[in-house]
Amino acid sequence: MLRRPKSLLVASALLLALPAAAHVRLESPASRYGDAMKVGPCGLSGGLRTNRVTTVRPGQVVTVVFDEIIDHPGYFRIAFDPAGDAALGPPIWNGAAFLNPASVEVLVDHIANPSGLTHGEVPVTLPDIECDGCTLQLIQVMTDKPPFDGADDFYYQCADLRLSRPAPLGGPPPAPPPPTTAQSTTSGASAEDAMKQVFLLGSAIPFLFSLACGSSKPSSLAYVANNNASSVSVFRIDPGTGMLALLDTVITAPGGATYCEFHPSGKFLFVSGEFSNVLSAYSIDARGMPALIAGSTVPTRLNPHNLSLDPAGRFLYVANTSDNSVSGFRVAPNGSLTEMAGSPFASGITPYEIKVADSGKFAYTANRDSDDVSIYSVDANTGALTTIAKQSVGCKAAPCGPRAIEFAPSGAFAFVPNRFSNDVTVFSVNTTSGALTPIQGSPFAAGTDPRSAGADPSGRYLYVPNTTSGDVSAFSIDAKTGALAQIAGSPYPAGAGPLSIEIDESGRFVYVPNSGSNDVSVFRIDGATGRLATVGKVSTGASPFSIALR
Repeated sequence: MLRRPKSLLVASALLLALPAAAHVRLESPASRYGDAMKVGPCGLSGGLRTNRVTTVRPGQVVTVVFDEIIDHPGYFRIAFDPAGDAALGPPIWNGAAFLNPASVEVLVDHIANPSGLTHGEVPVTLPDIECDGCTLQLIQVMTDKPPFDGADDFYYQCADLRLSRPAPLGGPPPAPPPPTTAQSTTSGASAEDAMKQVFLLGSAIPFLFSLACGSSKPSSLAYVANNNASSVSVFRIDPGTGMLALLDTVITAPGGATYCEFHPSGKFLFVSGEFSNVLSAYSIDARGMPALIAGSTVPTRLNPHNLSLDPAGRFLYVANTSDNSVSGFRVAPNGSLTEMAGSPFASGITPYEIKVADSGKFAYTANRDSDDVSIYSVDANTGALTTIAKQSVGCKAAPCGPRAIEFAPSGAFAFVPNRFSNDVTVFSVNTTSGALTPIQGSPFAAGTDPRSAGADPSGRYLYVPNTTSGDVSAFSIDAKTGALAQIAGSPYPAGAGPLSIEIDESGRFVYVPNSGSNDVSVFRIDGATGRLATVGKVSTGASPFSIALR
């Protein structure tokens, strides 16, 4: 993909406030909810932390990466709260300027942007403290909507952080970037515009920077489980286009590579094998390649499919489709698995997916042939599941065939695609009790044979692969009610037999393994509309069932 020239700006505690563009999307560290929203401090009313936690060292320099997507004059501010996000209040207009409340720990203020849509990369030094529930906040301050009473002046983004003295579980932190530069890209900039003088506020000394090309964000990897080949194909993701490039294919334990899931640390990959009724654990080496952990292949019950871990990565669950049960395992520090006491746990009939809520307190199975969802409480000490209730999916014409369950990033809604009735049931979720309640208007029509669903990180869009019609239905999600509305252009063609879906944490790319055509469809999300644009397809091994990103 051809990238436009980039100009470099100086980053310091204060930057000259030039006219700027934005709504803003936080790309790195991982955004809590995705695209920017209007409710402080982090974008959603009553919003909670998610499992998208970035672990770094106290005092580390991190690069805050963001993209503007809609024009507004103004500037940006980066702030920090060591204990949640309650202290992250927005600036207050005093009649002449925006001033920060004394309670806010501001890391970088008045981050300027050239006119036009801008890509920003700002090095930020984090506080030299340890904290488990800390938050980094990016605010876009808009200066085009007086009287600046706070009602319509800000867009909010947050990243959930953990600051810990040991190296992060995924390995040592990346080398810090140069401490005084921030990078920005201006849409439509000429090569001459890309070489410009930028001034520190209050300084008459110009700094000239050379043209910057490419992206400083590290490439991520995609792992595709090839069920009929008993293998996992490892791909590098192009950070600009989202396209996949094959690095290697690794043979897994015999008996299928059905569904795969990463440990929250990124250190381990777990793969179910439906033909041999096993679950295997793999360590990830420095190149990103999986290697079977000795003694880690453990028996499940009949026909294991989807996997889910609790947010802390202590417990792993697999749905046993032909045993009407869920097997539960304790995860050791080295990634090895031990079946927990009381496992397997009874489910409804033909459970295809198990999903642990982001709170870690509840788990849910989609039971295809009893047309319901089993709701469990999760014992915080042992991981044991206790059935609370079963909730009918309530499709318009039985059989329904609930095949999967997906949660909105806020946890407020659950989406269940029904493969036999060709629709999606939407529930509101009581995050205190775990209870599910169908919303008004549910279910909502999808394509033919929907078997999975993925919500983008912003919680604004839902994507549903339809296995028999070979396409992907795209919906907008009503933020208040959870109701679904088909997006213009939906459904979007995929390959043959699309079975599952994965959306990257930036909310820019969608990956759909096609089990019938032995490939993965790659799409780009239009952040403003939710529409999908096909990037391309890449070949895999035989019958790719699932994909995991790292």
